[in-house]
Amino acid sequence: MKRTYEQTQPVGQPVTTPSSSGQSQQAQPTEPRGLNERILNDLAGKIGHKWTHLAVRLEFQDAEIENFRADHPRSQKERTFQMLKTWWQRWDHLHDADGSGAQDDLCDALEKTGRNDLILFLRGSEDGAGHFNLDAYRDEFIRYYQDEMSVVPLLPWLPSEVSSIHDIYVKPELQERQDKARKVKTRTIESHEDMFKLEYEDGEPVRFILLSGIAGSGKTTNVSKIATDWALQTPRSTSSLSKFTFLVVLSMRELKGVPDLTKAIFDQILAQDTNLDRKSLTTYLSSHAEKVLVVLDGADEYDKEGSQLPSEGFINNIIRNKILRGCTVIVTTRPHMVDKLCKLNPSFIHIETRGFSDEGVQKYIQKFFKGDDSEDSGGLYEYLKASETLRSLARTPIMLLLMCLVWSDEQKLPETLTELFKEALLFILKRHFEKSGLPIPEDKELLENQLIDLLQTLGKEALDGLLLFGQKLVFEARDFGNSEVVDKACKIGILSKEKIRSKLRAVESVTFFHKTFQEAIAGFYWASLVESDNELFKSYLSKVDKSNALGMEYLMRFCCGGNVKAAESLLRFVETFGLKTEVPDDPDHVNFFRDSNEPFRRLWILMHYEAHSEELHSIARAVFNHVFLVKMNCGNDFTSALKFLVECETSSGQSLLTKLKQVIIKNVRSKGEASLVSDILRYSPDVTDVFISTDGDNNEVSCLGEALSRMQSLEKLQINGTNSLASKLRVVDLERVSLCRDSFPSFAEQLKSLKELNELKLSFRIGSCSEDIITLAKDVLPSLQRNLRVLEVFIPTESSTDPEAFMAVMQWACASPSMNALKFQGCVCPHRTNVSKPDSIDAVNTLQPTPSPIQRLNVSRSSLGPCTAAFMRLLEQMPFLKKLYMEDMSFVESDWTDLVEVLKGCQQLQDLHLRGNVMTSSDLEAVLRLIPRLPDLQWLILPKTFQGTGYYVHSVPMAWAQAKEFCQKMRGNLLMPKSSEENAFAKSLLQQRRATTAWLNCHRVGQWLCEVDGVAMWPPFNNPAPDQPTLDGNCLTMKAEDGTWRHTYCDLNATTVCEREATVQQASLAMHCMTIAADGRPVTDGQCVQKP
Repeated sequence: MKRTYEQTQPVGQPVTTPSSSGQSQQAQPTEPRGLNERILNDLAGKIGHKWTHLAVRLEFQDAEIENFRADHPRSQKERTFQMLKTWWQRWDHLHDADGSGAQDDLCDALEKTGRNDLILFLRGSEDGAGHFNLDAYRDEFIRYYQDEMSVVPLLPWLPSEVSSIHDIYVKPELQERQDKARKVKTRTIESHEDMFKLEYEDGEPVRFILLSGIAGSGKTTNVSKIATDWALQTPRSTSSLSKFTFLVVLSMRELKGVPDLTKAIFDQILAQDTNLDRKSLTTYLSSHAEKVLVVLDGADEYDKEGSQLPSEGFINNIIRNKILRGCTVIVTTRPHMVDKLCKLNPSFIHIETRGFSDEGVQKYIQKFFKGDDSEDSGGLYEYLKASETLRSLARTPIMLLLMCLVWSDEQKLPETLTELFKEALLFILKRHFEKSGLPIPEDKELLENQLIDLLQTLGKEALDGLLLFGQKLVFEARDFGNSEVVDKACKIGILSKEKIRSKLRAVESVTFFHKTFQEAIAGFYWASLVESDNELFKSYLSKVDKSNALGMEYLMRFCCGGNVKAAESLLRFVETFGLKTEVPDDPDHVNFFRDSNEPFRRLWILMHYEAHSEELHSIARAVFNHVFLVKMNCGNDFTSALKFLVECETSSGQSLLTKLKQVIIKNVRSKGEASLVSDILRYSPDVTDVFISTDGDNNEVSCLGEALSRMQSLEKLQINGTNSLASKLRVVDLERVSLCRDSFPSFAEQLKSLKELNELKLSFRIGSCSEDIITLAKDVLPSLQRNLRVLEVFIPTESSTDPEAFMAVMQWACASPSMNALKFQGCVCPHRTNVSKPDSIDAVNTLQPTPSPIQRLNVSRSSLGPCTAAFMRLLEQMPFLKKLYMEDMSFVESDWTDLVEVLKGCQQLQDLHLRGNVMTSSDLEAVLRLIPRLPDLQWLILPKTFQGTGYYVHSVPMAWAQAKEFCQKMRGNLLMPKSSEENAFAKSLLQQRRATTAWLNCHRVGQWLCEVDGVAMWPPFNNPAPDQPTLDGNCLTMKAEDGTWRHTYCDLNATTVCEREATVQQASLAMHCMTIAADGRPVTDGQCVQKP
């Protein structure tokens, strides 16, 4: 609507407008429904000192504003009314007959002035709802938050010792947790204000926030900070809280039986003598829900063993978005309620308060001891740094408070939650004596006895309340039976009293100052019953079952910490819930698998820790069955509990981890957790399967690779997570870990992120692994070539690898600018005549020679078949080679010729290892002729001989007939020892090659025939096994373990050892027949035996 200022008419006077004939006529404007002089006069009385801001928004000039001020110097309301009246007279009523445009314009100006509260006044008057004084309602909310929530007691039992929340508040770590496709993703939230800046995927602002955390993690303190910040904001505030006209903070524990939201507000927030109207408040909240923030603090303290929510009523409706639609809702709770709340409303964004960071711990300690001796704060922080357990506990705010209290008195701290609470309670009692002017008993035992007497009186009611079907956290004084005890406990600070309204009568409510203290006192009392009244102890235990045990975690932990005998009873009881881990057969599902018994296993471990007795370690068999599954994101105290359990392995003399076969550990987040996982793996020597997932971007888990590399029995490894091997990792040594086919794709993705990696050592599982190796060469290694200097790939004897895969790795290594050492063992190609030439050979043949920096190459135990020539071409690109290992390569004569030609260009070669290959006289002569051309050569290792006989151990096991044929093609024969010395030599050769059995050149056709020096006969030497059945198989094998000969079925597979004489022609060579001395150096064997 466009304003015009050409005419000034009195309010209510007719406006003169030109007629169509050019004559003036009087138009009778309709009296606007929304605005009149009465409304403007009432509005003027509410605007206050901001009338000048509004005048500017209504486009008055500075001179006009000064005139209003000069005309009415004594009445702000009058000059404001005259300003509004003038604006109204100038309005273009001709084009705004019903006044709606004027009302919209005025509302827009009020909003820009920061007076949204007056908009309802204007809108409300339009529909007859009456005037709503928004300022009056907001003022009462603000006053309550400033008076009640902006100060916090430094010492909970001494209300007089308070501090501004801004002086003591330390920002906790907040983390958003998303469970997408069963995979948890996390994101750090910098502050509580950032929670209100979050958006859903469609760009809409987040309106449902679930703030979870363990007991004492700072949930309520965060709520107090939100309330205080909202109350202290100014009209020009840019805080994310400024968008909320009303903040409604309600304690869930006080909402039972309350019929509606407005009644809850009047009960918990507004003063008892308030004159504010319920109906007006209800109307405003409903019609302006988008400007309302509702905070429901402590959902776990509402009802039903602390694990249920109301199934109906206004709380349920607010959470489910059935009423007050458009408002923003925050619900705080302990973790066990998260799933239930998310089920009520899937729109919840889950934010976890993780307690303090290490920096936050230090800052809190400094604030707590502010003004005191600085040595107190510095001493406590150094003490915590020296103890991983205490440092872990200190990240929980309430525990850090207790530590500060205990430290200020004794300058030392206990380790467990139980002992810490006991010390805190003693400290509370001593401070009470001090403040009351009473003498403090010098004997600590006397002080403890007084505390025990008090806890016995309070403990029964505390325990009864926690075990009720509707968990009781708010009591009446008469519930404890003895009003004097209640008064004493309130003076000490364990209990607090407050008068609240309940319908038509005032009731004095009594609560423990924190729910965890009620649980501690109840747990200590329960533990004492095992000695004084075991039947009553069992009676209470009968009220615990699998459905409510998790909600009673802290109660049961304190009970275990109170008495070892009670702990044993509770631990054995929890075992009956079933602690065994059942995992799916499909390894792809392990990451998503939800073990229903895992929460009870976690509870058992925490209870065991609180008991802190190595004697109870023997009953941990229920936890350490063949499969061990734990999640590390269960709080810092769980990490400490798991560490204690592992420590018991060595100190108790009862090793239970040795029984494990599978270890599944999820959500490893820190260096400390990774070290703990490494300890678990170290004490589990027989584990075959390991699954580890990391939670978030983590640069501190490098010790896992070292631990895994030492596990001799490991067969399957899966490591999942975002950068789970750490982006700064420099060495990944999994040489002794067999990577399974299912896990390699995800593992490969992780490897690509390790840009700083210098060394990579991998071993693949038995079976075909060519596809994975090609993926490694073409997809992973190019991402690492800037820094990767060492690569080792080990292929088991029983596996098969295509030469294509081998050549892919070799080609990459030759092209890498940083590669220094390459080891690729175990590429076995079938017989050359049956294999087509891979495409990679043509690619190699077209490459332009480029010098490679590789100095160490080990390709032993590889049979390359048609790729051998292409491999030799790649060797030509390695002029800087210093060490070359080519043992057991199944060379033919042409291969030796090519190799000698290539090595002529390796002028820096120092070590050349060729043992295990078959060499003819001409092959040996060609290699020996090469020696003078290699000036730096120090070691030359040729095929082993025994008294002039050379031996070749073939890598691929085969049947007897195939083995014999293979050796004949090598121009030799199957192994046939002719003396005990040669038999011992052959045995050592098999053991060196890690073979178990080898064929002998003997078989039975009616009678035994053995071929000795080309003659079929019974050998002059034999070494039969003493327990060998006479008719068991028609072929002979040698057992590598002891060198004995055994009958074996000929169609079974065994290692093939070929023997042939190592002879050379007399020539002008300095050395003749080569053999290996004990120190591994090549030496001459004298004149070799010559055959025609």
